[in-house]
Amino acid sequence: FATMPVFAILFYFGGVSLFSLFALEIFFVIVALMVGSISIFFSTIFKKTVMSMVVVYLIIGFLCLGTLASAAIANGMFWTYYETDPSPWINVFFYIGNPGVGFLSIIDSQIGSSIAKQLFNINYHYVDNSGVLPSIIINRFWIVNSIFNLIISAIFIWISSVFVKKPVKK
Repeated sequence: FATMPVFAILFYFGGVSLFSLFALEIFFVIVALMVGSISIFFSTIFKKTVMSMVVVYLIIGFLCLGTLASAAIANGMFWTYYETDPSPWINVFFYIGNPGVGFLSIIDSQIGSSIAKQLFNINYHYVDNSGVLPSIIINRFWIVNSIFNLIISAIFIWISSVFVKKPVKK
């Protein structure tokens, strides 16, 4: 919500539709909810705040950078073994929880380019040739990412509620 004045200035001068502004804000809130639910979960597991924060940073770091590295390794292994393009499901599997890929996807869909699709090897030719991926995954990957983040948030909040100990009566 702190960035709303900046978005309001962009909206005032044009170039940004109200739907684009709303979609981006909703995406940011969903990612913040996911990170917050993971943080709450690990704060219920560990007694010390520092340990909880370190584990949360490691998990979020893996979601942001580890999934990219894992996808690159999987694509390289697939290319070495089969000498053909890897299955698009490999990329979707690794990128579905990555908030950075979701962010680039929403920006990509708002400016009308296909840079993110080419960068992350989620291209149109998979749909045209094999019909493997539905067009929603390719055109609006940020929606799939947001749904996955909401599911992860719900799971972590539910598990956190199980691990929270009831207060001790005096």
